[in-house]
Amino acid sequence: MMATSSVVRTSPDICVITCPRCEQGIPVPTAQLRLSQEPLHVPCACGCMLRLVRMDQRRFPRKPVDLIGALLDVTTHTLLTPVTIIDLSLGGVRFAAQLSSLQVGESYRIGFRLDDAIQTEIQADIAIRILHTDQTFGAEFLHPECDDELDFYLNPWGVRF
Repeated sequence: MMATSSVVRTSPDICVITCPRCEQGIPVPTAQLRLSQEPLHVPCACGCMLRLVRMDQRRFPRKPVDLIGALLDVTTHTLLTPVTIIDLSLGGVRFAAQLSSLQVGESYRIGFRLDDAIQTEIQADIAIRILHTDQTFGAEFLHPECDDELDFYLNPWGVRF
């Protein structure tokens, strides 16, 4: 079986490929990916052959979600607009909002509940980093106050590559 997979960069020297069949992480040296002119083929222990066609340069993998939240003023914590969280990582969040006046570099507070068993509440200061055309925004977490909760939610088995 030949599967197409993307790569997540976990350090300057190592990338991890996740097998779509068994979800096993396979470490690959970053240099091997950079030097390859053609798609790279990597065998997985489950027998799946992974064909790598792009490399995601993010520090943290993203998890697609569908969570309801709120965008708040960073100083007064008053509600600016409801938001829908589209994906999460340890480094940031992508969300949709009906507010079109958000600008790159502006800081806000975002609040939402995870869809875990205890509905963990997340409140974090963010900075807008990316504006998309469809009223979605990419933001970076500014302070690590929610790292423990997000780390467990995003990687519940505690496995770090």
